[in-house]
Amino acid sequence: PYTWKSDVWYRLKMTVTSEGNETVIRCKVWESGKDEPAQWNIEFKDPSPNRNGSAGLYSYITNAEPENPGSEIHFRSVKISPNNKK
Repeated sequence: PYTWKSDVWYRLKMTVTSEGNETVIRCKVWESGKDEPAQWNIEFKDPSPNRNGSAGLYSYITNAEPENPGSEIHFRSVKISPNNKK
């Protein structure tokens, strides 16, 4: 859970690692212009990860309905790099 504020830019740092049969995704989210948190503040596990293909960025809007497209999502300065964790 993370409380998002309207009209605020955020920074997101994410790492994805394979651990056994699942993938663990850890994220740091903080308001742009503030200090990066020392600890990961979001973590979840994917029990059936896609292990093939290229890295990608997807978004999911929870309040989208056929008559209401939901909130806008904007991405800026995206960088995808190899995970240094072995």
